[in-house]
Amino acid sequence: WDKQELEIADNFDLGLRYITDKLYVVPTIYYARHQNKTATYYDASLDATFPAPIFDADAYGFELEVGAMPLKNLSLYASFSYNRFYFSQDINNQAGSTISVKGNQVPDAPEFMAKGIASYRIGDFTFSPVIRYSSTRYGDILEKEEIDGAVLFDFDITYTTPLASLLIKELDISLTFNNIFNKEYVSIISTSDYSTLGSTYQTGAPFTVYASASISF
Repeated sequence: WDKQELEIADNFDLGLRYITDKLYVVPTIYYARHQNKTATYYDASLDATFPAPIFDADAYGFELEVGAMPLKNLSLYASFSYNRFYFSQDINNQAGSTISVKGNQVPDAPEFMAKGIASYRIGDFTFSPVIRYSSTRYGDILEKEEIDGAVLFDFDITYTTPLASLLIKELDISLTFNNIFNKEYVSIISTSDYSTLGSTYQTGAPFTVYASASISF
């Protein structure tokens, strides 16, 4: 515990915004350096698994966000990201043996993520199908615990109306269907769970329906 250090990260971003009446495009590239990154690993010389802030990691990638309104009642949105977040050095265990992790993707860091939304308005109703994608991830530093990627489909119906008699500028009532095909997937990977001293996995929500409302005065 005397060797625990705070993680330090230096982040550099470069972005651009292109906006017109019917289109916007927002690309961003980035680079980051991490020192003292904590990760859980098994030290065979101690026969113990524990989290240690001894890892250096680099990250680079880009993000792209695009929105368009090709028709009066139709709007489109899409986002995509590429994230190469990897260990930049091997480490040594307490016995001095080398653990080869250089170049491995950091746990719980998908390389690719994407999202797409199409919203079509008919009268006071807006119908919005949504698709979400996350690529393969790993639950450990040696990339032995591989977690499959997942494609999820959602659907949202929103009713919008003003209520001038109640001084309400806009009332939105939404009915949202998440994971409509009941896809089984892992949502969260905890790589520094002190209760187990190993990686733990949380399953994603099954098919779920919920309603929400918002009021603007």
